[in-house]
Amino acid sequence: MSFLGDIDPDSADGETAALFKAFKTPHGVPNWVRGLARKPGIVHGMRRFINLLMKEHSSIGTVRGEMIATLVSSLNRCEH
Repeated sequence: MSFLGDIDPDSADGETAALFKAFKTPHGVPNWVRGLARKPGIVHGMRRFINLLMKEHSSIGTVRGEMIATLVSSLNRCEH
């Protein structure tokens, strides 16, 4: 849970509900999206940044990049 509190996808409405729908995976809405959902522009900017780093200009590939991100988050005890 983030410091400000995550928004519950089931109770979201309007632009936030649309944001959650766009980012929903088979495992639900990613925690980082829920944590930043109060500012949808930031979420979309983060997604563009992530895509740029891990897909467009990556020499390590998306899967390996996601594995590294997961490991770093785990080592930092970060749920997001």
